Amino acid sequence: MIVCLCKGLSERALQEVIGEGRCTVEAVGRACGGGTDCGSCQGAIGELIHEARLLACAREAVAETGRQLRDVGAPSSPSREAGHEGQRPSH
Repeated sequence: MIVCLCKGLSERALQEVIGEGRCTVEAVGRACGGGTDCGSCQGAIGELIHEARLLACAREAVAETGRQLRDVGAPSSPSREAGHEGQRPSH
């Protein structure tokens, strides 16, 4: 989807610029020109930055949980316990 009509920038292109570390609308504009002409897409660019921050926080939380599980020696993925002989495991 095109976000910045003036510069013809797609959501994906803007996400790439943001993914390179641009964390403000102004920094994105300096990098690719998005939001620098009429400015009507600046809100959408801000939302993409916000989404990228949320995603980064979620990834860090998952990584931290994995580190904590390793530290306490817990399995990193759930496994099914074997049932009694001849019985299926209960769920």
